[in-house]
Amino acid sequence: MKKVLLFLFLINTLIVSAQEEETEILDSASIMTRPIRIISDFLHTRGDEVYIDGSYVDMSPVVTEVTFGRHTISVQRNGNTVRQRIRIEEVEEVTDTLQFELYFGLQPTWNQSVTSYAKSVISEIVSNMVYVEEGTYMMGSNHCDADRDERPAHKVRLSPFFIGRYEITNRQWFAVMANDSVARLYENDNTPKTNINSIECQAFVDSLRKFTELSFMLPTEAQWEYAAKGGRKSKPTTFSGGNDLDKVAWYFGNSGEKRQHDEAWRPVLLTTNKNRPHDIGQKQPNELGIYDMTGNVFEFCSDFFDNYRVKSGEMLTNPKGPSKGQYVVVRGGSWLSETRQNRVTYRSSCDFRQKSAAVGLRVAVY
Repeated sequence: MKKVLLFLFLINTLIVSAQEEETEILDSASIMTRPIRIISDFLHTRGDEVYIDGSYVDMSPVVTEVTFGRHTISVQRNGNTVRQRIRIEEVEEVTDTLQFELYFGLQPTWNQSVTSYAKSVISEIVSNMVYVEEGTYMMGSNHCDADRDERPAHKVRLSPFFIGRYEITNRQWFAVMANDSVARLYENDNTPKTNINSIECQAFVDSLRKFTELSFMLPTEAQWEYAAKGGRKSKPTTFSGGNDLDKVAWYFGNSGEKRQHDEAWRPVLLTTNKNRPHDIGQKQPNELGIYDMTGNVFEFCSDFFDNYRVKSGEMLTNPKGPSKGQYVVVRGGSWLSETRQNRVTYRSSCDFRQKSAAVGLRVAVY
C-alpha cells in the first residue's frame, strides 16, 4: 500500500512540475510579441491593405501582434505602396500599444462641378500641404520682450494636422472663387491674396471642402504657432525658420526699394519706398519646409481673439479660442511690420469684417 501511495505521489509531482514548466513556457512566449497599431489615413478611417514582412494582415487601421526584432510594414492603396522599417525592442512587460503612421498624403475626391483649371490649381494646393506630427510644445512666451497677451507660456498638446507650405496666392484664390475667365487674369500672380476678411476666408475653405471632400479649415492659433515653430523639429529661434529676419521674411526693413530701419517706420514711407508683399516661397523655410510664416502677410486663424486663459501648470489639448467675438486672430507679421511684430509668438487681431493689404491666409486640414 505504501508503495502505491509513493507511486501516486511521484506521478502527481511529475504532473505538477510539467504544468509549472508549461506555464513558464507560456509566460515566456507571451512577452515575445508586442501589439502595434498601424494607421494609413490622416483621419484614421480609410481601409488600405496592410502587410508585415510581405504577409497580408488586414485593412487599416489595424491592431496586430508582432515579434521582437526588425520588420517591414507596407501599406497598399490603388497600386501605390508606402513602406516603413521598424524595430520592436524587447521589454519585460508590455504596457502599451505602439503606433505607426504611414501616409500617402491627402487625396481629394473631386466634385463634378469643379472646372479643369480650378482642379489643376487646387491639386497644387493639396500637394503642398505639409503633414505636422502630433506633439506637445510651449505656446506663448514669458520672455521679457513678450507682450502681455503672449503670456503665460503654457503647454499645449496637438493632434496631427496638415498646413499649407505656402500662403494662398491671388492665382489660387481666383481659381477657387471665380469663373475661369476671371481666374486666368491672375494665373501668373503668385503674391499672397490680401484685402479679404475672415468671412471671405471661410467661404474660400468651404469651397475647397466642396471641391475636394477634404476637411479644409483655417488653422487654429495653436496649430499655427506649433507649425511656425517647426513642430517636433523645432529649434529655439526668434522667427519662424531662424534668427536672421532678412533670411526668413519680407518685412518693413526689406520689402521696399530701399533698406529701412525700424526707427524710420512711418506710414508715408511705406508708399514712397514702395513696400509691398512679394511672391511666396522666396525666403528661407522653417524646419518643416514651410515658407513665409514670418513676414510677407499676416495670416488669419480660426480663433476669435482672447487673452490666454490657462491655469499654472495646466496642459491644453487641441485648444481653440472663443467661439464668438468681434476680433479674430492674425499671426506671423507682414511686409509692413517692424522687427518685433515678426516674432513667432507675437499675437495680433483684427475685426472679423476688416480687410487689409497686410493680411492674407494659409489653409489647414484637420
